[in-house]
Amino acid sequence: LSDAERALVREALRLDLAQAQLALMRGDPAIYRQSLRTARERFSRYYVRLAQAEYRGLLKELDSLTALDVQPALPDLGASLRALDALAGLPSRREAATQPVSP
Repeated sequence: LSDAERALVREALRLDLAQAQLALMRGDPAIYRQSLRTARERFSRYYVRLAQAEYRGLLKELDSLTALDVQPALPDLGASLRALDALAGLPSRREAATQPVSP
């Protein structure tokens, strides 16, 4: 590859990884994984001349990032909220939601 072509490939990889990062922050696992797969394919195609250890290490890192669960189940905070309400002497949130609001 020429210097200009190498620069384009590097920039495309940077954009793939930036897109994955943005998708992660937005909570979009499909785009996150697709961006990492695209980066892996691009890297595999253009960077095969790297030292084998470095090449394999980067591929392994991209694979492990792709396999991450980026939308894990969130814990139920209901018991914690009820305990905090009780500690503060407030009615539980469930009771407060069912009580009529006085003008």
